[in-house]
Amino acid sequence: KNKGVAAIRSEWLARFRTGNVSMDQGGDTVPRIAVECLVREHVVEYLGRRVGLNLKIVMSSAKDRIYCLVRAPTSLLEQKADLMDYKLRFRGEVDPGVYFWHRKEGHDNLKQPIYVEILEESNLYLKNEANE
Repeated sequence: KNKGVAAIRSEWLARFRTGNVSMDQGGDTVPRIAVECLVREHVVEYLGRRVGLNLKIVMSSAKDRIYCLVRAPTSLLEQKADLMDYKLRFRGEVDPGVYFWHRKEGHDNLKQPIYVEILEESNLYLKNEANE
């Protein structure tokens, strides 16, 4: 929790260049939308880069909402289950469809599109490498 607060505080100072927003102390004002944007960016960055979840941000068809599609790679689920000594019972994975995957430039040998997440999960690791 403290690391998250420190990270947001650091981003706050970098973006708004003020540490004083207390109305009681005559502080500066910051628009609410700017604060919401800062927190949203921090949460997305944390879940994507630090936790390892696959995220995709999309706008609603009416352009009035923002959705964040979240997917946990199988390797991440396996690591967490192993730490908890939990035996996973996998069902066949449901493919969320091509709109979810990040497409890479070009095609493979069979002239099929290349998707980044599928490439990442196709790597085979030795047990020591996977535990790092």
